[in-house]
This record gives sequence, C-alpha cells and structure tokens, in this order.
Amino acid sequence: MIVIFGNQGDICSWQTYEYLKQQELDVVFIDMASDYLSTSGINWSLACSDKEGFITVNSQKIPLENITSVLARMIYSSYKEPQLSQKDQDYISSESYATLIGLLNSLDCLVVNRPKPGMVRAPILVNGEQVEAVKQCGLKLPNMLVTASHERALSFYNSHNQIAIIGSPSTPFFLDLIKGEEGVSKLELVLNQQQPIYLQEIPQGQWLQVFVVGNRVFGSSFWFNSQIGVNFPKAELLPEVQEQCCKLAQALDLDFMQVRLVQTEQSEAYCYDINDFPSYFQCDEELQKEIISALAELLEKGNGGVK
Repeated sequence: MIVIFGNQGDICSWQTYEYLKQQELDVVFIDMASDYLSTSGINWSLACSDKEGFITVNSQKIPLENITSVLARMIYSSYKEPQLSQKDQDYISSESYATLIGLLNSLDCLVVNRPKPGMVRAPILVNGEQVEAVKQCGLKLPNMLVTASHERALSFYNSHNQIAIIGSPSTPFFLDLIKGEEGVSKLELVLNQQQPIYLQEIPQGQWLQVFVVGNRVFGSSFWFNSQIGVNFPKAELLPEVQEQCCKLAQALDLDFMQVRLVQTEQSEAYCYDINDFPSYFQCDEELQKEIISALAELLEKGNGGVK
C-alpha cells in the first residue's frame, strides 16, 4: 500500500496519485487541506511496532506493516469544531500534526521525504547542515553578505555590477533577484524595514533548477520574476553537476529535492537554495511527466523495508 499525504491543490501529490491509480497500484490519498482529522486516524505509539499500529482513512483500516512507501507533501491543517474553544482546536491541530510527524519518522518503509525541521526553502546561510553538505558534494556557494547596514549593502551591490540575489534570514520564502538602479530602490525599501538581509553575488552563467528523484536527475531553465503561464524548458546538466546534486540529496537524506543554481562556463555550479518540497508546475509538460513517472516508480519500488 502506497500512502500519499497531500492536497488536490498540490500538483505533485495529486498527479502522482492519479498516475499510480492508472498503473492499478494500491494507493490511498489523504487530503491534508480538507478536514482530514474527521476522516483519518492514527493508532500508534512510540512503544508499538509497525505490526501493532495502523491508520484509518475513510473507515478503511491500514496496518502500518502493510504500508510500502509514503509520499509526504505535508501542510499544516487546522482542526475545526465549533463546539470547542479556539484554544482547544489549536491544541488538537498541533498535537495531531506532531503525532503524524513522529509516525512518518518512525516508519520502516520509504518516506518521501521524512519531515525534518528547518528544511523547506530555508536559506542556506542559516542552516549549518546544508552549508556543510553543499561544500562536501562539490557545489559552490556564492559570495554573500548579511547585514542591516544601508552603506555595506549598497557597497556590496555596487561592487558586484549591481546585480545580486536578495533574501531575508528570518523569512525563508523571500528570495528575489535585483539589478540596476531599480535594484537600488528595492534594496533601500527592504532595508528601511530595519531587518537584516543577505545579498549573494551572481556569477556569469545559466540559471537552472534541478530536481533529484531517488538517483535520477532532471534539469530545467529558470529565471526570476517569470510571468504566470510561462513554462521553463528542459535543460542539459553537466554530468558532474548531476553527480553533485545526487550527493547533496543523499547527504541531506532527501529522496525528492529541488535546487536552484547557476552553471558557469567553467563547469562550476553555484547553489542558491535547497527545497525539500519541490515544485515543478512551471516546467514544461514533458518534464513534468518525467518527474511524475520517476516519483511514482520510486514509490512503487519502496526500499524493501530498510529505513
């Protein structure tokens, strides 16, 4: 039995579920966006084994020992019960979510990806594990400045030909490319919020996003501030870059990973962010199908019960 935790608004989890169903595989979908706590349940404790525990989905009992693999596209879901206070609803939501995280980390089967704190698009500079993994696998990190000083930020920006990546250590989802005089205005606007920012240099080269699925690697072009509806075409990756990205995924214990990088003419690859919740909806249709097929194949194969 393959179990998918996701939601119908998430292209990855839903398309993977539909693909597996078309292959007539035994798969169940748990929609985290709906009131999943009223339709699903967990009977499990740290003291019990997979042979004792089980989950229920729409009254269907699934022993944990029957689960061969899991796709965990987790989102936090709030429990809604009008008869309870908001405090009680929040407590049930947080405890249920924590229990699910614990369960996914205890299963002996393949879990893609096992939930880990601080992974989803966390800036590399604030995650020591990621920094070390990037260095060990052979990818490079761009020159970087972390500061709240207008003067130092402008000096860095101007000394790097007025083009840089700007981000926030405290807001992982904020990441943008700035350039020229317009970039100076954006830089001033962010610094006026009196919070530290980080700036990263951008070497000459091609922007790419790389998807690692198990031991398979897929690449596409990428550019910032693209319009909705614009699809990124497939891109050829240097063999050494493919190998480095596989090593990075293995080092971080990720079976499904997305990275954004710049590949230079000198065959060097500079890593800018790492995502354990890959999003490929802007890739061209052919590449999307290849990623879905690879992910489904990975889930079907499982890991033979080896954690």
